[in-house]
Amino acid sequence: MEGSCLAVKGRVLRWMAGAAWVALAATSLPGQQPSAPGTTSTGTPFQPSQQAAPSSSYQGSVAEEKATAEVLQLTLDDAIQRGLKHNLGLILTSTNQQSAGGQRLQELQGLLPTVDGTFKDAVAETNLQAEGLRIPGFPSIIGPYGYQDVRGTLTWSLLNLTSLRNYLAAKHNFAGTQLSVQDARDMVVLTVGNAYLTCIADAASIASDEQQVATSKVSLDQAVANHEAGTSPLLDELRARAGEVAVDRPVVVVCRSGKRSAMGTVILAAAGVSRVANLAGGMLAWRGRGLLG
Repeated sequence: MEGSCLAVKGRVLRWMAGAAWVALAATSLPGQQPSAPGTTSTGTPFQPSQQAAPSSSYQGSVAEEKATAEVLQLTLDDAIQRGLKHNLGLILTSTNQQSAGGQRLQELQGLLPTVDGTFKDAVAETNLQAEGLRIPGFPSIIGPYGYQDVRGTLTWSLLNLTSLRNYLAAKHNFAGTQLSVQDARDMVVLTVGNAYLTCIADAASIASDEQQVATSKVSLDQAVANHEAGTSPLLDELRARAGEVAVDRPVVVVCRSGKRSAMGTVILAAAGVSRVANLAGGMLAWRGRGLLG
């Protein structure tokens, strides 16, 4: 008798576990509807959201360091690195690249399978009398007992032409933004390098002009001193001062007889004075003609 009761008890437990499993299968998960083939999350053709950085943005920068009153000594590499770090146009172009990368990954999602899963852990009791079972010597309440339910679903559209076209468009758009970033970097390097070398050339030109001015001053001082000492003619002082004569105005050179003025005309013409003339005969000839008192 005891063996029969144990056998019945085992069958009842198996029946209750099977009933609970069927009930859980019918109510645990809501019905899932797979996406229709040929559609994506948006269902629209791919449209890039990036806009090219305006050319005027390359003239600006993003300042991150505090201004100082000191003069910064920069090498060519330092200047280029600062340009690549702070140039506004390059920063905007790099932002567009990151946005294009996000769009590419978003469109790739439409080509990948979607996996969902659930896990349920429950504890329950069963009233056999409520189920219509009355067994002498068998407890009317079974439990508490627990069960676990683990489920997974996979949804994948094997052929989705719209998603495939959108992904390819996003992929090529991302490659284009990468080239735009490289082009922007090359532009910044070229511009900064050209400005740096121009500054060096200007500084060298200024230094050369200063040396020429110093040399001319020495020559002028020597010519003036020699003329005052009576060891050189006044033409040497004129030769030293030729750079002070305006080249865009007419110049007439006059002396006593016209010989030294003729030599002065040659000196000024060699210095770049185009409209220069000599008073022929000098002051003596003009006085002989009664033109001078």
